[in-house]
Amino acid sequence: MTEALLEKLTKVCGKHGFTPVEWVPITRFAPDSKRRKAFRARLENGSSIKARWWSDHVQAERLKMLRRDSSIPFLSSILAFDEGIILEEWIEGESLCQLSPEPEDVMEAARILAELHSTTPDFSDWRESARGVDSMKAEALKQLVELHHRGVLTLEKKRQAEKFLERAEPDHAAIGYVHGDFCGQNLVKDNSGQIWVVDNELLDLGCLDYDLGFCWFRWPLSGALWQLFFETYRGSTDRRVSAVWFWRLIAATKSVYFHTLLQPEGLKALLPRFSEVWNQPKEVPR
Repeated sequence: MTEALLEKLTKVCGKHGFTPVEWVPITRFAPDSKRRKAFRARLENGSSIKARWWSDHVQAERLKMLRRDSSIPFLSSILAFDEGIILEEWIEGESLCQLSPEPEDVMEAARILAELHSTTPDFSDWRESARGVDSMKAEALKQLVELHHRGVLTLEKKRQAEKFLERAEPDHAAIGYVHGDFCGQNLVKDNSGQIWVVDNELLDLGCLDYDLGFCWFRWPLSGALWQLFFETYRGSTDRRVSAVWFWRLIAATKSVYFHTLLQPEGLKALLPRFSEVWNQPKEVPR
């Protein structure tokens, strides 16, 4: 499958003026994943681009629509869409999770996320296609059941999480552009010091506070740096952040669930953070 895919990727690259001389797999998921794959293409001129392939062309087309209609800054640029394949700019630098993040970098990351969330989609019916609270909560409840069946959660923990979601569910949620994978691993600082957001294939329309929950779960900053991120974000947007722990549990459940499917070897590192959700006060404000 990989050989045939690389032939297809090479053909698409050539069609758009790129000549790859080496393909380097960069997909973080299990090698047998059939959902999507990503590669670094080293070109004959010495530069690189990133190539992404989806098995689901509908998902690829949706991302194509969102990226073309959006003027969001600091996302790695799209070079071409073709046959379920996306070619995009390769950002040379180091991810913030590889560095010891400086307070200035954490603040800039928060401002970038706030700017993404403040960008209004420029097509008329975007609200109708956005995922709301009910949809995301229903998905998380199903995932909790699966995590129990797979031995990740005890029955007691599963029930505790279900009750938590019922109790902490927000009455409403702000919607707009959601990155879906915003964390230090996907924030790259280039040689000039500019921070770029990479791995943008999960960009979608949904509940903005999900991104904050996901970032908290997948980017384990110190308490002081996370507080700096959170306060910088709140100071960079005029909307009210709500149901913080609800969205942390939603994001944590989804992340752990997909790791059991696609990257089980990385699951152990996520579980201590996952358990933090249950160490919160019984009364959770909406």
